[in-house]
Amino acid sequence: MAGDWIKMRAGLMQSPRLIAMARELHTRAAFREWLTPGGGAPLNGQLVSDDALRCVTIALLLRVWSASREFGKTVGNDLILPFIALADLDTMAGCAGVGDAMASVEWAIEEVELRRVRLPKFAEHNAPMSGAERQREYRERNVTPVTQRNEMVTEPRHNSVTRVEKRRDKKEHSAIALGGFAEFWAVYPRHDGKAAAENAWRKLAPDIERQAEIMAAIGGHKRSPRWLESPRFIPHAATWLNGRRWEDEPAAAEPYRRGDSAQVPDKSGFVF
Repeated sequence: MAGDWIKMRAGLMQSPRLIAMARELHTRAAFREWLTPGGGAPLNGQLVSDDALRCVTIALLLRVWSASREFGKTVGNDLILPFIALADLDTMAGCAGVGDAMASVEWAIEEVELRRVRLPKFAEHNAPMSGAERQREYRERNVTPVTQRNEMVTEPRHNSVTRVEKRRDKKEHSAIALGGFAEFWAVYPRHDGKAAAENAWRKLAPDIERQAEIMAAIGGHKRSPRWLESPRFIPHAATWLNGRRWEDEPAAAEPYRRGDSAQVPDKSGFVF
């Protein structure tokens, strides 16, 4: 449905508030335990890079903002979530401490007397539903099931109107399928073949949880000796996505061997 996705800013990774929120989350043992089981001790700070931490924080925000966009009510530039407290944002995100961390950077304000949570300047972080999205949601919520074929009443529609709607639906579907790609492209270390990478992402069409899994995997691979010591082994983003390599364990450093057809560098020094 239209409420299942949101538009996020491409520069969110560099936002001072995002950086501060990630740092606030990392001070909490419950969050570190959730992020890395057994990592609640202070040593966990040496096991998770700041880059990976911000990727995870974005994924948690994506969960909260997506649910808020679907179930909240817009009042001016703010979005109101009635009947809940900051702790309930943890439930929406699936992780302890998210509500307090959002409040620490003024992305969420609990209004106890009114029994609600307010997300200030919500439109600054993701766009409200467009007219086309609202119409689609309305159609999906008001479809009347047809039990007998003879009872179906079909009104004639002009062909030009049908073509316009098809083009609009195709354009909207393409934009939805690319949701999260900007954040992926910003953190992936090799920026070659963006069009191919977009096609691979569109074909994959990852949901919110899969996006979080991919972003976290990039952080792990970027810290692997293989990528750190031998940048030529970093594949194209499209190759990495099509091969579902986020499911692989980060590879250890291995020297390049002449004749190794699986790891032949191109003229730029990278491996396809």
